[in-house]
Amino acid sequence: MKILMSASENHGARKTDAPNPRCHGRRTSVLLVGEHRRGAPLFPAPTGAGNPGSRTARRAIPPGHGRRTGGFSLLELLVVIAMMSILMVLMVPPIAGLNRSYQLSRTAALIGDNLQFARQLAGTRNLPVIVSFCKTADASGGKRFNLIQLYLLQPDGSSNPATKPVRFPAGMSIAEDPTWSSLMSLPNSTNAIQGQQGIVCKQITNRPSGRTSLTASSNWFLTVYPHDVSPNPTNNFITIVLDPVTARVGFHQP
Repeated sequence: MKILMSASENHGARKTDAPNPRCHGRRTSVLLVGEHRRGAPLFPAPTGAGNPGSRTARRAIPPGHGRRTGGFSLLELLVVIAMMSILMVLMVPPIAGLNRSYQLSRTAALIGDNLQFARQLAGTRNLPVIVSFCKTADASGGKRFNLIQLYLLQPDGSSNPATKPVRFPAGMSIAEDPTWSSLMSLPNSTNAIQGQQGIVCKQITNRPSGRTSLTASSNWFLTVYPHDVSPNPTNNFITIVLDPVTARVGFHQP
């Protein structure tokens, strides 16, 4: 296409007036020679994918043509579900073991805290404090030593609850065999707990002097363990040792 500058009109060409700053207000004519469709741009933009205004760039690409659409296939989904199921099966035993160890530590800490509190309470109130380990029904229906409560012994011989009865975490109890728990060799006593009469308990008395009612020449301890794993302690248990003279508490765990 040729562009000719002329002061007059040429036959067969379209004339376009455009101001020229060098002409100081004079008008010049731009002759466009060649075939040109009316309404089309003077200099059409090049076509191609790189030009966003081209027909090729504006053409919609059908789904799945030249690229992959999002989402998963049914086979991929089944493979992922199978892998997750295998991982869950492998992870359940370790998680259950960790939870059982955590509940065992909670039980030992609960007993130790109550024994220490009984020692302090007897000194501050100047009254004997009775620590009761009681045998109550668990979730399975069997009766085990799985509850602890403190009582204040009044001068007239009566006792008032100093704390609420606290049950051990589920699945935890005190071993009843005196080999594992020498405190279980103490004589039985009966208490009324939460409206239930005749609850069998083992009791220790903490005196205001700091001593206990236990014989000083003997070793006193009790062992807590998860009874839902085995009927007797095996390798997962905690032994709480009580000093009969100072009423101090120690822990032993294999």
